[in-house]
Amino acid sequence: MPALQLVMPEGRINVGPDNGPLLKQIEHLFPADLAAATAALDTMAMVNSRLEPILGSDVTLPPTGFWERREVSRFEGQLPRNDVDMLAPLPQHHSLRAVFTAVAALGCRFAPSDLGQAPLARAFERGRKGCHQLPGGIADLRGLFLAKLSTVSGEIRENGAPLELIYKRGRVVAVRLRPRDEVVGLEQLVWSSPLASLLPLLDEKTARRVREEAVGIRPACMRYCVVFLVNAQALVPTIGPRMISVTDPKRPLMEDNAIAVTVGSPQRGEGHVPLWVECLVPAAVVEREPAYLSVVRSRMRAHLSRLVPDLEEHLMAVASAHDGLAPEVLRGGENATGQYGPLPARPMPAVLNSDLPRSLDVGAVLHETPIKNLHVANAENLPGLGVEGDFISAWGVARLINGAVRKRM
Repeated sequence: MPALQLVMPEGRINVGPDNGPLLKQIEHLFPADLAAATAALDTMAMVNSRLEPILGSDVTLPPTGFWERREVSRFEGQLPRNDVDMLAPLPQHHSLRAVFTAVAALGCRFAPSDLGQAPLARAFERGRKGCHQLPGGIADLRGLFLAKLSTVSGEIRENGAPLELIYKRGRVVAVRLRPRDEVVGLEQLVWSSPLASLLPLLDEKTARRVREEAVGIRPACMRYCVVFLVNAQALVPTIGPRMISVTDPKRPLMEDNAIAVTVGSPQRGEGHVPLWVECLVPAAVVEREPAYLSVVRSRMRAHLSRLVPDLEEHLMAVASAHDGLAPEVLRGGENATGQYGPLPARPMPAVLNSDLPRSLDVGAVLHETPIKNLHVANAENLPGLGVEGDFISAWGVARLINGAVRKRM
Protein backbone atom coordinates (compact mmCIF):
# COMPACT_ATOMS: atom_id res chain seq x y z
CA MET A 1 0.00 0.00 0.00
CA PRO A 2 1.45 3.42 -0.96
CA ALA A 3 2.31 5.81 1.84
CA LEU A 4 -0.45 8.35 1.21
CA GLN A 5 -4.11 7.94 0.29
CA LEU A 6 -6.30 10.83 -0.87
CA VAL A 7 -10.04 10.42 -0.33
CA MET A 8 -12.58 12.57 -2.22
CA PRO A 9 -16.27 12.29 -3.02
CA GLU A 10 -15.34 10.72 -6.36
CA GLY A 11 -13.18 7.98 -4.83
CA ARG A 12 -9.72 7.20 -3.43
CA ILE A 13 -6.28 7.74 -4.96
CA ASN A 14 -3.12 6.03 -3.70
CA VAL A 15 -0.05 8.25 -3.90
CA GLY A 16 3.44 6.79 -4.04
CA PRO A 17 6.86 8.07 -5.16
CA ASP A 18 6.12 7.33 -8.85
CA ASN A 19 3.75 9.51 -10.89
CA GLY A 20 2.81 6.74 -13.32
CA PRO A 21 0.29 4.84 -11.16
CA LEU A 22 -0.98 8.12 -9.73
CA LEU A 23 -1.81 9.56 -13.16
CA LYS A 24 -3.63 6.36 -14.16
CA GLN A 25 -5.88 6.67 -11.12
CA ILE A 26 -6.51 10.36 -11.83
CA GLU A 27 -7.38 9.52 -15.44
CA HIS A 28 -9.87 6.93 -14.21
CA LEU A 29 -11.65 9.36 -11.85
CA PHE A 30 -11.18 12.62 -13.80
CA PRO A 31 -10.50 11.80 -17.47
CA ALA A 32 -11.22 15.36 -18.60
CA ASP A 33 -8.76 16.86 -16.09
CA LEU A 34 -5.73 14.63 -16.63
CA ALA A 35 -3.70 17.34 -18.40
CA ALA A 36 -4.47 19.89 -15.67
CA ALA A 37 -3.52 17.44 -12.91
CA THR A 38 -0.31 16.50 -14.73
CA ALA A 39 0.66 20.18 -15.00
CA ALA A 40 0.01 20.73 -11.29
CA LEU A 41 2.09 17.68 -10.32
CA ASP A 42 4.93 18.78 -12.61
CA THR A 43 4.96 22.25 -11.04
CA MET A 44 5.09 20.80 -7.52
CA ALA A 45 7.94 18.50 -8.58
CA MET A 46 9.83 21.49 -10.02
CA VAL A 47 9.42 23.50 -6.81
CA ASN A 48 10.67 20.54 -4.76
CA SER A 49 13.70 20.02 -6.99
CA ARG A 50 14.72 23.65 -6.45
CA LEU A 51 14.11 23.57 -2.71
CA GLU A 52 15.96 20.32 -2.02
CA PRO A 53 19.54 21.68 -2.37
CA ILE A 54 19.07 24.63 -0.02
CA LEU A 55 17.12 22.61 2.58
CA GLY A 56 19.94 20.06 2.69
CA SER A 57 22.76 22.61 2.79
CA ASP A 58 24.61 24.23 5.69
CA VAL A 59 22.69 27.49 5.25
CA THR A 60 20.75 28.41 8.38
CA LEU A 61 17.04 28.88 7.68
CA PRO A 62 15.70 31.48 8.15
CA PRO A 63 19.05 33.06 7.14
CA THR A 64 20.99 35.10 9.69
CA GLY A 65 23.90 36.84 7.98
CA PHE A 66 24.56 38.72 4.75
CA TRP A 67 26.00 35.74 2.86
CA GLU A 68 23.23 33.39 3.94
CA ARG A 69 20.56 35.91 2.98
CA ARG A 70 22.20 36.32 -0.41
CA GLU A 71 22.31 32.55 -0.94
CA VAL A 72 18.64 32.17 0.02
CA SER A 73 17.72 35.04 -2.32
CA ARG A 74 19.45 33.20 -5.15
CA PHE A 75 17.26 30.13 -4.60
CA GLU A 76 14.14 32.25 -4.18
CA GLY A 77 14.78 33.67 -7.63
CA GLN A 78 14.45 30.15 -9.06
CA LEU A 79 10.98 29.61 -7.58
CA PRO A 80 7.73 30.77 -9.18
CA ARG A 81 6.44 34.13 -7.97
CA ASN A 82 4.18 34.04 -4.92
CA ASP A 83 1.25 35.42 -6.90
CA VAL A 84 1.34 32.43 -9.26
CA ASP A 85 -1.24 29.73 -8.49
CA MET A 86 0.64 26.44 -8.61
CA LEU A 87 -2.61 24.48 -9.00
CA ALA A 88 -4.08 26.93 -11.52
CA PRO A 89 -4.76 24.32 -14.23
CA LEU A 90 -7.32 22.74 -11.87
CA PRO A 91 -10.71 24.49 -11.42
CA GLN A 92 -11.20 26.45 -8.20
CA HIS A 93 -13.39 23.88 -6.40
CA HIS A 94 -11.97 20.73 -7.98
CA SER A 95 -11.59 17.74 -5.66
CA LEU A 96 -7.94 17.27 -6.58
CA ARG A 97 -7.16 20.88 -5.75
CA ALA A 98 -8.88 20.43 -2.39
CA VAL A 99 -7.01 17.25 -1.39
CA PHE A 100 -3.63 18.54 -2.62
CA THR A 101 -4.14 21.64 -0.48
CA ALA A 102 -5.41 19.59 2.47
CA VAL A 103 -2.16 17.58 2.49
CA ALA A 104 -0.31 20.83 3.19
CA ALA A 105 -2.94 22.30 5.52
CA LEU A 106 -2.78 19.18 7.71
CA GLY A 107 0.97 18.64 7.27
CA CYS A 108 2.55 22.03 7.94
CA ARG A 109 1.92 24.91 10.36
CA PHE A 110 0.61 27.63 8.08
CA ALA A 111 -3.17 28.08 8.09
CA PRO A 112 -5.00 27.10 4.87
CA SER A 113 -5.56 30.79 4.07
CA ASP A 114 -1.82 31.45 4.41
CA LEU A 115 -0.38 28.57 2.40
CA GLY A 116 2.17 29.34 -0.29
CA GLN A 117 3.61 27.25 -3.08
CA ALA A 118 6.64 25.85 -1.27
CA PRO A 119 4.69 24.50 1.76
CA LEU A 120 2.17 22.86 -0.56
CA ALA A 121 4.79 21.24 -2.77
CA ARG A 122 6.95 20.14 0.16
CA ALA A 123 4.07 18.62 2.13
CA PHE A 124 2.93 16.62 -0.88
CA GLU A 125 6.48 15.33 -1.42
CA ARG A 126 6.83 14.29 2.22
CA GLY A 127 3.47 12.54 2.10
CA ARG A 128 4.18 10.55 -1.03
CA LYS A 129 7.54 9.40 0.39
CA GLY A 130 5.97 8.29 3.67
CA CYS A 131 7.98 10.63 5.88
CA HIS A 132 5.22 10.41 8.50
CA GLN A 133 5.98 6.72 9.04
CA LEU A 134 8.56 7.12 11.80
CA PRO A 135 9.29 3.85 13.65
CA GLY A 136 7.56 4.26 16.98
CA GLY A 137 6.35 7.75 16.09
CA ILE A 138 7.48 11.15 17.31
CA ALA A 139 7.37 10.01 20.95
CA ASP A 140 10.03 7.33 20.39
CA LEU A 141 12.15 9.74 18.36
CA ARG A 142 12.01 12.29 21.17
CA GLY A 143 12.95 9.56 23.63
CA LEU A 144 15.98 8.72 21.48
CA PHE A 145 17.21 12.31 21.64
CA LEU A 146 16.65 12.53 25.40
CA ALA A 147 18.57 9.29 25.89
CA LYS A 148 21.46 10.70 23.84
CA LEU A 149 21.50 13.84 26.00
CA SER A 150 21.70 11.69 29.12
CA THR A 151 24.68 9.75 27.78
CA VAL A 152 26.71 12.97 27.42
CA SER A 153 26.00 14.12 30.99
CA GLY A 154 22.92 16.12 30.04
CA GLU A 155 20.19 16.59 32.60
CA ILE A 156 16.49 16.31 31.73
CA ARG A 157 13.99 18.20 33.88
CA GLU A 158 10.47 17.50 32.71
CA ASN A 159 8.60 19.77 35.11
CA GLY A 160 10.88 22.80 35.32
CA ALA A 161 9.36 26.06 34.05
CA PRO A 162 11.34 29.30 33.56
CA LEU A 163 10.46 32.03 36.02
CA GLU A 164 13.23 34.57 35.37
CA LEU A 165 16.24 35.13 33.12
CA ILE A 166 19.34 36.43 34.90
CA TYR A 167 21.61 38.75 32.89
CA LYS A 168 25.23 39.82 33.14
CA ARG A 169 26.89 42.19 30.68
CA GLY A 170 24.13 41.83 28.12
CA ARG A 171 24.06 38.03 28.16
CA VAL A 172 21.81 35.45 29.82
CA VAL A 173 23.92 33.67 32.43
CA ALA A 174 21.24 31.73 34.33
CA VAL A 175 17.57 30.89 34.46
CA ARG A 176 15.43 30.67 37.59
CA LEU A 177 13.07 27.68 37.51
CA ARG A 178 9.86 26.99 39.32
CA PRO A 179 8.48 25.29 41.34
CA ARG A 180 11.66 25.06 43.46
CA ASP A 181 12.95 28.58 42.70
CA GLU A 182 16.21 26.99 41.54
CA VAL A 183 18.85 28.97 39.61
CA VAL A 184 20.60 27.06 36.81
CA GLY A 185 23.65 28.56 35.10
CA LEU A 186 24.09 28.38 31.33
CA GLU A 187 26.33 29.31 28.41
CA GLN A 188 23.65 29.24 25.70
CA LEU A 189 19.87 29.32 25.93
CA VAL A 190 17.62 27.84 23.20
CA TRP A 191 13.96 28.83 23.50
CA SER A 192 11.59 26.23 22.04
CA SER A 193 8.23 27.71 23.06
CA PRO A 194 6.37 30.37 21.03
CA LEU A 195 8.23 33.66 20.81
CA ALA A 196 5.43 35.54 22.59
CA SER A 197 5.95 33.39 25.71
CA LEU A 198 9.51 34.72 25.98
CA LEU A 199 8.44 38.36 26.33
CA PRO A 200 7.58 38.34 30.09
CA LEU A 201 11.12 37.14 30.90
CA LEU A 202 12.96 39.87 28.96
CA ASP A 203 13.95 43.33 30.16
CA GLU A 204 11.86 46.21 28.84
CA LYS A 205 14.23 47.29 26.06
CA THR A 206 14.83 43.77 24.72
CA ALA A 207 11.15 42.81 25.04
CA ARG A 208 10.17 45.80 22.91
CA ARG A 209 12.47 44.69 20.07
CA VAL A 210 11.35 41.05 20.27
CA ARG A 211 7.68 42.04 20.45
CA GLU A 212 7.93 43.65 17.01
CA GLU A 213 8.61 40.19 15.60
CA ALA A 214 6.30 38.27 17.94
CA VAL A 215 3.20 40.24 16.91
CA GLY A 216 3.84 39.32 13.28
CA ILE A 217 2.95 35.67 13.84
CA ARG A 218 -0.17 34.40 15.59
CA PRO A 219 -2.40 31.30 15.84
CA ALA A 220 -5.17 31.20 13.26
CA CYS A 221 -6.23 27.59 13.89
CA MET A 222 -5.44 24.79 16.28
CA ARG A 223 -4.69 21.18 15.33
CA TYR A 224 -7.21 18.98 17.12
CA CYS A 225 -6.42 15.27 17.45
CA VAL A 226 -8.65 12.40 18.56
CA VAL A 227 -7.40 8.82 19.02
CA PHE A 228 -9.67 5.96 17.96
CA LEU A 229 -8.59 2.56 19.25
CA VAL A 230 -9.93 -0.13 16.94
CA ASN A 231 -9.75 -3.87 16.57
CA ALA A 232 -7.14 -4.76 13.95
CA GLN A 233 -9.84 -6.53 11.92
CA ALA A 234 -11.29 -3.12 11.03
CA LEU A 235 -8.26 -2.27 8.88
CA VAL A 236 -9.07 -3.77 5.51
CA PRO A 237 -6.28 -3.80 2.86
CA THR A 238 -7.74 -0.77 1.05
CA ILE A 239 -6.98 1.52 4.03
CA GLY A 240 -3.67 3.33 3.63
CA PRO A 241 -1.19 4.13 6.44
CA ARG A 242 -2.10 7.83 6.13
CA MET A 243 -5.31 9.19 4.64
CA ILE A 244 -6.23 12.77 3.79
CA SER A 245 -9.99 12.96 3.32
CA VAL A 246 -12.08 15.92 2.13
CA THR A 247 -15.87 15.65 2.21
CA ASP A 248 -16.84 18.80 0.30
CA PRO A 249 -14.23 20.58 -1.90
CA LYS A 250 -16.33 23.76 -1.88
CA ARG A 251 -16.16 24.17 1.90
CA PRO A 252 -13.15 25.43 3.91
CA LEU A 253 -10.61 22.76 4.87
CA MET A 254 -11.59 23.02 8.51
CA GLU A 255 -13.19 20.91 11.23
CA ASP A 256 -14.60 17.58 10.07
CA ASN A 257 -14.63 18.57 6.38
CA ALA A 258 -10.91 17.77 6.05
CA ILE A 259 -9.23 15.19 8.27
CA ALA A 260 -5.90 13.38 8.36
CA VAL A 261 -5.89 9.76 9.56
CA THR A 262 -2.62 8.13 10.57
CA VAL A 263 -2.67 4.39 11.29
CA GLY A 264 -0.53 3.52 14.29
CA SER A 265 1.51 0.38 14.85
CA PRO A 266 -0.42 -2.73 15.98
CA GLN A 267 0.16 -3.54 19.64
CA ARG A 268 1.95 -6.85 20.02
CA GLY A 269 -0.41 -9.66 20.84
CA GLU A 270 -3.22 -7.25 21.71
CA GLY A 271 -5.07 -7.17 18.38
CA HIS A 272 -5.82 -3.46 18.41
CA VAL A 273 -4.50 -0.43 16.51
CA PRO A 274 -4.66 3.31 17.29
CA LEU A 275 -5.94 5.68 14.59
CA TRP A 276 -4.80 9.29 15.03
CA VAL A 277 -7.41 11.58 13.46
CA GLU A 278 -6.61 15.28 13.10
CA CYS A 279 -8.41 18.36 11.84
CA LEU A 280 -8.08 22.14 12.10
CA VAL A 281 -10.37 24.21 14.30
CA PRO A 282 -10.52 28.04 14.51
CA ALA A 283 -8.46 29.30 17.45
CA ALA A 284 -10.97 32.00 18.40
CA VAL A 285 -13.89 29.57 18.59
CA VAL A 286 -11.98 27.11 20.78
CA GLU A 287 -11.35 29.84 23.36
CA ARG A 288 -14.92 31.16 23.26
CA GLU A 289 -16.99 27.94 23.17
CA PRO A 290 -15.88 25.20 25.63
CA ALA A 291 -18.39 22.65 24.28
CA TYR A 292 -17.41 23.26 20.66
CA LEU A 293 -14.83 20.45 20.50
CA SER A 294 -17.32 17.82 21.63
CA VAL A 295 -19.41 18.59 18.53
CA VAL A 296 -16.35 18.46 16.26
CA ARG A 297 -15.30 15.17 17.84
CA SER A 298 -18.63 13.51 17.05
CA ARG A 299 -18.51 14.77 13.46
CA MET A 300 -14.94 13.50 13.03
CA ARG A 301 -16.16 10.11 14.21
CA ALA A 302 -18.91 10.17 11.57
CA HIS A 303 -16.36 11.11 8.90
CA LEU A 304 -14.04 8.30 9.98
CA SER A 305 -16.95 5.84 9.82
CA ARG A 306 -17.23 6.58 6.11
CA LEU A 307 -13.54 5.75 5.61
CA VAL A 308 -13.29 2.63 7.78
CA PRO A 309 -15.97 0.02 7.10
CA ASP A 310 -17.67 -1.32 10.23
CA LEU A 311 -15.83 1.18 12.44
CA GLU A 312 -18.49 1.15 15.14
CA GLU A 313 -18.44 -2.64 15.27
CA HIS A 314 -14.67 -2.70 15.91
CA LEU A 315 -14.27 0.53 17.91
CA MET A 316 -12.83 -0.04 21.39
CA ALA A 317 -12.10 3.44 22.75
CA VAL A 318 -12.11 7.14 21.83
CA ALA A 319 -9.96 9.72 23.60
CA SER A 320 -8.25 13.07 23.15
CA ALA A 321 -5.72 14.97 25.22
CA HIS A 322 -6.99 18.26 23.80
CA ASP A 323 -10.67 18.63 24.60
CA GLY A 324 -10.95 17.86 28.31
CA LEU A 325 -13.57 15.19 27.59
CA ALA A 326 -13.41 11.86 29.39
CA PRO A 327 -12.18 8.91 27.29
CA GLU A 328 -15.01 6.82 25.92
CA VAL A 329 -14.31 3.13 26.53
CA LEU A 330 -16.41 0.72 24.49
CA ARG A 331 -16.66 -3.04 24.17
CA GLY A 332 -13.38 -4.79 24.82
CA GLY A 333 -11.60 -1.49 25.43
CA GLU A 334 -11.22 -1.85 29.19
CA ASN A 335 -8.16 -4.08 28.96
CA ALA A 336 -6.75 -2.46 25.85
CA THR A 337 -6.69 1.07 27.27
CA GLY A 338 -5.10 0.00 30.50
CA GLN A 339 -1.60 -0.10 29.02
CA TYR A 340 -1.89 3.46 27.71
CA GLY A 341 -2.81 4.98 31.06
CA PRO A 342 -4.57 8.34 31.41
CA LEU A 343 -3.95 10.87 28.65
CA PRO A 344 -2.19 14.00 29.97
CA ALA A 345 -3.89 17.27 29.14
CA ARG A 346 -1.94 19.05 26.42
CA PRO A 347 -2.55 22.26 24.47
CA MET A 348 -3.34 21.88 20.80
CA PRO A 349 -0.51 22.73 18.37
CA ALA A 350 -1.04 26.12 16.77
CA VAL A 351 -1.47 26.62 13.01
CA LEU A 352 -0.25 30.08 12.11
CA ASN A 353 -0.84 33.24 10.16
CA SER A 354 2.32 35.26 9.58
CA ASP A 355 3.08 38.78 8.39
CA LEU A 356 6.84 38.28 8.71
CA PRO A 357 9.20 38.01 5.72
CA ARG A 358 9.09 34.45 4.37
CA SER A 359 12.39 32.85 3.52
CA LEU A 360 11.74 30.47 0.61
CA ASP A 361 8.04 30.88 1.41
CA VAL A 362 8.43 28.56 4.44
CA GLY A 363 10.17 30.67 7.12
CA ALA A 364 9.00 33.20 9.68
CA VAL A 365 10.66 33.90 13.07
CA LEU A 366 14.46 34.33 13.08
CA HIS A 367 16.70 32.19 15.29
CA GLU A 368 18.74 35.09 16.58
CA THR A 369 17.52 37.55 19.22
CA PRO A 370 18.97 40.84 20.47
CA ILE A 371 20.71 38.79 23.19
CA LYS A 372 23.70 37.03 21.63
CA ASN A 373 23.48 33.76 23.55
CA LEU A 374 19.69 33.45 23.36
CA HIS A 375 18.38 31.61 20.30
CA VAL A 376 14.90 30.57 19.18
CA ALA A 377 14.28 27.08 17.81
CA ASN A 378 10.57 26.35 17.67
CA ALA A 379 7.64 25.67 15.35
CA GLU A 380 7.57 29.35 14.33
CA ASN A 381 10.95 29.33 12.57
CA LEU A 382 9.96 27.21 9.57
CA PRO A 383 6.19 26.69 9.88
CA GLY A 384 5.90 25.96 6.17
CA LEU A 385 7.82 22.70 6.60
CA GLY A 386 6.06 21.13 9.59
CA VAL A 387 8.11 18.49 11.41
CA GLU A 388 10.79 18.66 8.71
CA GLY A 389 11.19 22.32 9.63
CA ASP A 390 11.79 21.41 13.27
CA PHE A 391 14.82 19.33 12.26
CA ILE A 392 16.22 21.96 9.89
CA SER A 393 15.68 24.67 12.50
CA ALA A 394 17.41 22.65 15.22
CA TRP A 395 20.44 21.94 13.04
CA GLY A 396 20.64 25.62 12.14
CA VAL A 397 20.70 26.71 15.79
CA ALA A 398 23.28 24.01 16.57
CA ARG A 399 25.54 25.48 13.86
CA LEU A 400 25.04 29.03 15.18
CA ILE A 401 25.98 27.98 18.71
CA ASN A 402 28.90 25.84 17.58
CA GLY A 403 30.26 28.69 15.47
CA ALA A 404 30.03 31.13 18.39
CA VAL A 405 31.80 28.71 20.73
CA ARG A 406 34.63 28.13 18.22
CA LYS A 407 35.21 31.87 17.88
CA ARG A 408 35.46 32.44 21.64
CA MET A 409 37.32 29.26 22.64
